[in-house]
Amino acid sequence: MSNLKYAVALALILGMTAASAADAPRRITGTTPVRIDGVGPIRIGMRLRDAIKATGMKFTDPKKYDATDDPNVCTYVSFRNGPADVSFMLLNGMIARLDLFGKATNRTAEGAGVGTRERDIHKIYGTAKIKVAPSYYEGADAGHEITVTMPGHAGLRYFFATDLKKVVAMRIGRKAAVEYVEGCL
Repeated sequence: MSNLKYAVALALILGMTAASAADAPRRITGTTPVRIDGVGPIRIGMRLRDAIKATGMKFTDPKKYDATDDPNVCTYVSFRNGPADVSFMLLNGMIARLDLFGKATNRTAEGAGVGTRERDIHKIYGTAKIKVAPSYYEGADAGHEITVTMPGHAGLRYFFATDLKKVVAMRIGRKAAVEYVEGCL
């Protein structure tokens, strides 16, 4: 066999290996950055089945979420084998928002996460449009709701709930879904 045939065979093998590596699922971990449009290979607007395929991960059963009138219209899922305190709101079967709370360790691509000081949100997102409102439940004396609109992402939002000192929860995704205070209720 000539050197040319070896080179062609090697190129074909390497090409197939690179293609299969690019198609391989990418797991989400507690250090995977969240973006205004998703996390890892999961994108806002993606169907749950596509998120499962993209990550190779298991999620809770969307039909078993009981804080909704109709799980086909609005429901939540979370990882069964992934980071804790991360959940996804599904509207009509599509991922509309990502929630981080409790001991979630994921941070935004810009560096904000649960535990970030409230004043640092303003520094991190200084070039974005920032809206601060009193906490929906506790009022301005107990916390703030900080909504961030990033340039180039008009229909998406970051939402940070604070206790006046630090971020205690985050919602990321489509504007309308992020604004649902009661989740699917």
